Amino acid sequence: MDGLQNPAFDGSESTAGGSPSKTRPVGVVRPVQSNGAGGDAGSLSHVKVEDGGDVSTCGWGPFKPKCLQCCNRPAGFLVFVCIFGFVQGMTVNGLVYVVTTTLERRFNIPSIRSGFISSCYDFGTLIVVAFVTYFGERAHKPVWLGLGALGFSCGSILFTVPHYLTGLYQFESVDVPTCDLNSTMSGGSAELEPGLSRYYIVFIVAQLIHGISASGLYTLGYTYIDENSPVTRASIYVGIFQASSLFGPACGYLIGGLILEIYTDLGVDTSQLGITSESPLWIGAWWTGFILTASIAFLVAFPLMAFPRSLPGKKKKVEVISQAQKGSEFQHRSGLKNNVMDFPKAIWNLIKNLPFLFMSIGVITEWFLLTSFATFGPKYLETQFSMTASDAALLAGYVIIPAGLSGTIAGGIIVSKLKLHFKGMIIMALVCLFISLLSIPSFLISCDNPAMAGVTVQYTNTSLVFEGGEAVLDSACNAECGCGSAFDPVCGSNGVMYYTPCHAGCDVINTTSSVKAYSNCSCIEAPDNGRPSSAVSGKCPQDCNNQILFIVLFFVMLALTLMATVPVTMATMRCVSHEQRTFALGFQSVLFRAFGTVPSPVVFGALIDQTCILWEEDDSGGRQCWQYDNDAFSRTSLILAMTLRCVSLVFLVICLCVYKPGPSGLDPGAAEGETAVESAEEAASGETREKENGFHTKL
Repeated sequence: MDGLQNPAFDGSESTAGGSPSKTRPVGVVRPVQSNGAGGDAGSLSHVKVEDGGDVSTCGWGPFKPKCLQCCNRPAGFLVFVCIFGFVQGMTVNGLVYVVTTTLERRFNIPSIRSGFISSCYDFGTLIVVAFVTYFGERAHKPVWLGLGALGFSCGSILFTVPHYLTGLYQFESVDVPTCDLNSTMSGGSAELEPGLSRYYIVFIVAQLIHGISASGLYTLGYTYIDENSPVTRASIYVGIFQASSLFGPACGYLIGGLILEIYTDLGVDTSQLGITSESPLWIGAWWTGFILTASIAFLVAFPLMAFPRSLPGKKKKVEVISQAQKGSEFQHRSGLKNNVMDFPKAIWNLIKNLPFLFMSIGVITEWFLLTSFATFGPKYLETQFSMTASDAALLAGYVIIPAGLSGTIAGGIIVSKLKLHFKGMIIMALVCLFISLLSIPSFLISCDNPAMAGVTVQYTNTSLVFEGGEAVLDSACNAECGCGSAFDPVCGSNGVMYYTPCHAGCDVINTTSSVKAYSNCSCIEAPDNGRPSSAVSGKCPQDCNNQILFIVLFFVMLALTLMATVPVTMATMRCVSHEQRTFALGFQSVLFRAFGTVPSPVVFGALIDQTCILWEEDDSGGRQCWQYDNDAFSRTSLILAMTLRCVSLVFLVICLCVYKPGPSGLDPGAAEGETAVESAEEAASGETREKENGFHTKL
């Protein structure tokens, strides 16, 4: 075939005056199977042109100012959808994770329940994402995204409500702070502020709203970019979009680390409280970050809703090779009734698409892994390397920003420059994940447990390891002190940490300095210099320099893992019918949320709770862990990461083996240099390059 006799592609298209037209039709061009004579069965003989309608303008209803039209292009939409992705990532994958430990302390929430707070975002998305993507395939995608941003803003505001309802934070316990030999107290139940755990439900509802509102962000957003961008740039745009969504969590960690250095009650003078951010009882201003993200989400909603249903001009594509799996064809029928009736058929069409199904299983395990460590990563750093919550959050941010940006953008560039097709994309993902697997043993790098009397070392001889199953905080040296059970640690002059000054047997307190000091401590051996035994408020510093090697290896693992997300996302849209691209991303989202991101924080949180060696409980059943077994924590993380990564690799290999392109396309791996699609921009000179299948078009 020498060319296409189609006026939509005829460079000599004329106006009434006979001169060539300066305008070109806007539409998406798709391959159609030839059934006529003279064409081989299964060959691609012509293309289908879908008219994009009139050139759309940017604005709200009848109000379409000219100043907005400069944004009416793929790059303009990319800016605003990236802002929404940034806010979403900063909130649910950054701030929520950073403040997890703080919420546990402030509202008496154990790890398994705090993990469920994180999961509720994915559960909210899970509820609606299939319907949003199925019915949103032909909807006004930017309007749906703008409404989602408004709902997201409301969810962030709701997340801060418990702060305003609980009043001032009372960190001082009613326990006797020092050893009182005349006390009649016997160290009863914990003195945690009662009733705070009931605010747990508010966080749940707020996260559900977050999830429902952002359900279309990474489905409708991806396909809108893919539909309206030159194909050679689509993967780069997707990579930038993913980078922004990862830059958000990184900024969430950084901003979270900074706001946790500020006391939660902004009007309180902390110099009068005798507590600093180094204290484990410190509660930072966790709620302020959500006010910021709510404001940004509210502001970006209106620009998103201004974009038209489809962008003008540069969105044309000529698609000459279909990469969809054989037998995956699907055609939408018009009408709401038909759409509803076709919904089960659409699901079944994806389930029987084996490359899509096996790739989705690999995505499930990867998101299970990523969500687990995103949720409890700061806690891991706090525990393993004796960091404060703010320092752990800042360090996580310093790692995620360069890893996320370099990984996703590099992934998009590689896919674009190498013009990878489905098989090439899967092979690229396999290479990235395999190399990343080699750095997972970094979880073996940890520090020794801090020396704590009755928990990790013995009271009577602190040089000996405590081997009891449960912590024993009472000893002969503090038996008559009447100690309570609210955690307020001190570091003894012997380098050992004690649960409270009372448990250290201290009966003298010095409050002249900003940090409380105690002396005459009966449970602490007196130093050789003849001075009395003493202690200071807070945990003992721990000398451990292993975190540098851990951070380097963790950076490599994270960057390569995130680099694999771009080819996997693009491969998902390529192996399914063109009509099902949005729904495929949505259905995949249902799968990885239902079996990955929703259960992972709960499962990993439960595993972490098993490694706890020091609990504090209140009368209402709420409890929080103050000390984990570092070795058990690191082993649990290692086993989880290695197992899930190996499962991911296995299913991606199976996906590669079962992939069979449909008869309307060629095997991308069999035709070297074959280009599947060519944008109209590249063909603006009037002629496209001749393909190996004999396809020649003029624009």
